[in-house]
Formats: sequence, C-alpha cells, structure tokens
Amino acid sequence: MTWVEEEDLAALHARIDAEAAARSVYRELAELSPGERAVLELVALDGLGVAEAARALGINPVAARVRYYRARRFLRGRLNLPALGISDVLEVS
Repeated sequence: MTWVEEEDLAALHARIDAEAAARSVYRELAELSPGERAVLELVALDGLGVAEAARALGINPVAARVRYYRARRFLRGRLNLPALGISDVLEVS
C-alpha cells in the first residue's frame, strides 16, 4: 500500500531541494557587506538598473557597479554558479 503517489513524492522532494537552496542563498547574502547587499537587492530583486540603485542609495554609479560586481562574484563562488557572459552584465543603466 502506497500512502503517497509517486508524482506527489517527486514534487515534495523538489520543494525540499528548492527550500534548501533558498536557505543557502540567504546564508550567503548575510555574508555580503551591507553596501554590496543593498545594491544587489535593488538590482536583482527590485529590478532597478545599477545607476538607479546608485541614485537610490546616494552613491556614485561606479561604486554601485563595483559593489554589484563584487556581490555577484562572491555569490557565484560560494553557490557554485556558472560565470555569466558579457550580455548578462550589460544591464547597467
């Protein structure tokens, strides 16, 4: 007798894996400097361009680009994410 259908079990495993991955991301985000995290959140989560994030934070756009680059590089290294191509970083506005 099976208590859980096979497809429901697979969906449950996928959800557990996704939640574990999310916890890993949150742990690593906590390791970023406050400035790097602020820029990353505004760009990646809120959808602002890097220049817009700089204005929102009251910092120089070059400083924002550096913080964004460092945050992404740190997370790629810690989370074993693939490096992004040049087209992925040209969103800077």
